[in-house]
Amino acid sequence: GTGTASYAGLATLGSSATIGSNSGATFTLGNTGTITGSGFNLTFTGAGNGSIASIIGTDAGTVTKSGNGTWTFSGANTY
Repeated sequence: GTGTASYAGLATLGSSATIGSNSGATFTLGNTGTITGSGFNLTFTGAGNGSIASIIGTDAGTVTKSGNGTWTFSGANTY
């Protein structure tokens, strides 16, 4: 659906994960801490847009963007 959604908590990956945003929607991950989960892959997807303030600290894990949405990283990332 449309609108906005946000998550202010700190994300810790227990396995590879996907974060998505639907068409017409905006998703914000607002915590400025570090997303951890060494070696796990993280995918950002969807037709909607998203904003990630967190540092992605998954070491050897990959970061993939798919879908038509725009994802903006504002944390101290190397991506």
